[in-house]
Amino acid sequence: MDVDDDGKKLNTDDDDDNLEDDKKVDDKKVDDKKDDKSEDDKVDRSYLDKIISQRDKVKKKLRAQEDKLQELEEQAAKADKFKAELDKLSKMKDEFEQIKKEAEEADLAKKSEHERELVAAKKEMDAFREEMDAKLKEFEKTTGEKEAEVEKLRGRVNALRGTELENKILEAANKYNAINPAQIVKLLKGDFEWDTQFEDHFHMVYKRNNRGDLKLDDTIDVDTYIKNFLSDEVNANLVKADLHSGSGSRSSDAGAGQGKSLGSELEDNLREWLKKRDMSWDNKDDQKFARRMYEKHGEVIFSGQKTKKE
Repeated sequence: MDVDDDGKKLNTDDDDDNLEDDKKVDDKKVDDKKDDKSEDDKVDRSYLDKIISQRDKVKKKLRAQEDKLQELEEQAAKADKFKAELDKLSKMKDEFEQIKKEAEEADLAKKSEHERELVAAKKEMDAFREEMDAKLKEFEKTTGEKEAEVEKLRGRVNALRGTELENKILEAANKYNAINPAQIVKLLKGDFEWDTQFEDHFHMVYKRNNRGDLKLDDTIDVDTYIKNFLSDEVNANLVKADLHSGSGSRSSDAGAGQGKSLGSELEDNLREWLKKRDMSWDNKDDQKFARRMYEKHGEVIFSGQKTKKE
């Protein structure tokens, strides 16, 4: 048994047990500290990994921004270079225009007074031509509108002239005792033409010259032409009976031109001649009238008409 310094007995077994217990407690504390440190290490590593991940993302965004910034800077540099080229070209163009102007002035200065006058006259003429072209276009536009209006008026004038001619024929037919004055108008209104010189209707008499061309030989006014027409024995059937010496002359004319064979060419021309007068070859009276007119006057009745022969 152990004694202490005072001579007292010591309980070594208990002491050993106590020591053993203290050692266990210390060991447990050490283990607990190790466990706590391990947990702390785990927490620190997780936080550190999170921080590193965020840092990497920020770096990635930063690199993307830096790349974009570099690209913009490169584009800006190209734009500045292009603008510089444009400015250079614009300056060169201005210099060229100035040189060209100076060259023209120098060339003009070398020319004689007469040549300078010619150059000035040409410029003045060009300006005048441009002015005239503009006025011509305006005139053509106005003229087109006026021409339509004039054409309309011309149609009305021609209609009035036609009515005037019909009235003159009707008046003369009544004057010289035609049976049916309206029929005379229908038969003869195509025999007159408007004379622009005398401003009246006349019957134009044409004759053929040695070359066979039709030439104007005489003009007959409406009244005289109707009088001659109705006084002709060929047209006795168109005049009132009491103006003739008897029925013999009419009966002798009744068969005028009948039974005589005509060539197809002449018949076509007579058909056309009747058609112009609103008459028909198929009507026996109209055909007889056409035959008599041809037998008396010949091809002159076709004056102004394009015949089959022509």
